[in-house]
Amino acid sequence: MAGTNLRTVGQLLTGTSATVVYTCPAHYDAIIRTLHINNLHSSAVNLTIKAVLSSTDLPIVTTHSMDNDTLLDVLNSNPIALNATDTVVVTAGTANKLNVVVTVEEVFTGV
Repeated sequence: MAGTNLRTVGQLLTGTSATVVYTCPAHYDAIIRTLHINNLHSSAVNLTIKAVLSSTDLPIVTTHSMDNDTLLDVLNSNPIALNATDTVVVTAGTANKLNVVVTVEEVFTGV
């Protein structure tokens, strides 16, 4: 019987380069249930988001300008499925201003 874990991970994007915010672990499939971004800055901040599936970039958000002090529900209740080693990558236009919170359901595949 496959084990299922529901977990939430989050981080402050401390730079302006592409940052991996979640990696699906080996021997698991994952369903990203929520992906929230919070702009802590006093002005707008640009961001991009992509999934990397089997080494192929899949854009989720391409250069979105987030207003100051706002929360963005990226998936809007539409989950994304990942396989082992697939990642979610976020790039911030300004360092130390965007918080990312991901809630993910991980299912053990044993493979």
